[in-house]
Amino acid sequence: MSQLPRYESYKDSGVQWLGEIPSHWAVVRLDQGCEIVRGNTGFSKADLLEEGQYVALQYGKTYKVDEINNTFSSYVNEEFYKLSQIAMYGDTVLISTSETIEDLGHSCFYARQDIGLIGGEQFLLKVNQEEQLGKYLYYLSKAFSGYLRKYATGTKVYRFNTDHLKKIYIPQIPFNEQKVIADFLDKRLAQVDALIAKQETLLEKLAEQRIALISHAVTKGLNSDVEMKESGIGWFKQIPKSWGVKQLKFVITKIQTGSTPPSAVPEYYSSDDIIWYGPADFTDENYILNDSVKKISALALEDKVVKPMPKGSIMMIGIGATLGKVAITNVDCTTNQQINSLIPIEGVNAKYLMYQLNSLRDIVKLLSSASTLGIINQEKTKCLKIIVPSLNDQNEIVEFLDKELNEISEVKNLVEQTINKLKEYRSTLITQVVTGKIDVRNLHVN
Repeated sequence: MSQLPRYESYKDSGVQWLGEIPSHWAVVRLDQGCEIVRGNTGFSKADLLEEGQYVALQYGKTYKVDEINNTFSSYVNEEFYKLSQIAMYGDTVLISTSETIEDLGHSCFYARQDIGLIGGEQFLLKVNQEEQLGKYLYYLSKAFSGYLRKYATGTKVYRFNTDHLKKIYIPQIPFNEQKVIADFLDKRLAQVDALIAKQETLLEKLAEQRIALISHAVTKGLNSDVEMKESGIGWFKQIPKSWGVKQLKFVITKIQTGSTPPSAVPEYYSSDDIIWYGPADFTDENYILNDSVKKISALALEDKVVKPMPKGSIMMIGIGATLGKVAITNVDCTTNQQINSLIPIEGVNAKYLMYQLNSLRDIVKLLSSASTLGIINQEKTKCLKIIVPSLNDQNEIVEFLDKELNEISEVKNLVEQTINKLKEYRSTLITQVVTGKIDVRNLHVN
């Protein structure tokens, strides 16, 4: 970016986050450059309609997007129109409350022609259309959001208020120059976003490749010329002729559901002595567990309110949105009640069994109880049908999958690095352009 053109002359803005600005620019307080409107209405699921005149701008959706467009398909009735603050084309929506400091101050541009109604925990920045361009102010909000976070209050939930917004100073620049800047960023960022989208598509394909690779290896083996036979299992049509099929209970020596120490005894949580796994420790690509987000004290183990499981045990989530995720622990551990732990018998490679169970995740969901959470208990888990090759074949499959999945992970890491660099470039470009560090008046985007 250092090679991009700069303005002819600069002056000190007197504002920390702005630094130097072009000499012909001025500085005003945010509430002098636009109207600040605070949302005062909350929408429950029961309030939402599939059709209507008034778009419901729910906090749970606006904090995830950069533009409010036709993907917002929930509406509310006339009563909310009378009570709520109105968003119109060109307004910027700011998120004023977040559980993570990084999301605080996230902004999105209202790009619809119909009326939007904002819920609580959000602000609207509304411009005077004759003096201020809404899209330029939106891009400015992306640049000052980091500075706004310094005013954040709270610990578990962060927030800012109207008084904090009034402490923000922004550039005041000619209207035609705002339009040039906004047009440049629209075009250039569309190119950057297209590159990011390609990389994100590649991540999806890598995830699909990972799943397909595991499934093929544990159901078909590594020898494409091997003679096959009917498996007798509905979800696996054919398997190698020499392989067998058994219920899970016949290839394990133990299955154990974890537990949570009583919160009434704070001493159980007073130190981080013991690994205590929960669903938050599982990921989609790392099947080896070495540490846990939460830990408990040795007293919990001594009082037998949790049960130990040895290194090499297989961990399987038995409830909730991540039902069926599987990993293997590389350390002695305990788990909470959402995890079923398994110990395989001799002659079964624990890692092979982990990969096999991983391929059954969709089946586990089908076999779970009909509750909205989805639960699979010990009895149903023990009845899962498992394909069992010879130990030699198991070992070869594990060696093959370890190598191939490691290569996929390396590619994934490179793709994620590329995405992060593109997002960093995107953020930096916005800040550099809207604060005048780059002069785009004569720049053209191909």
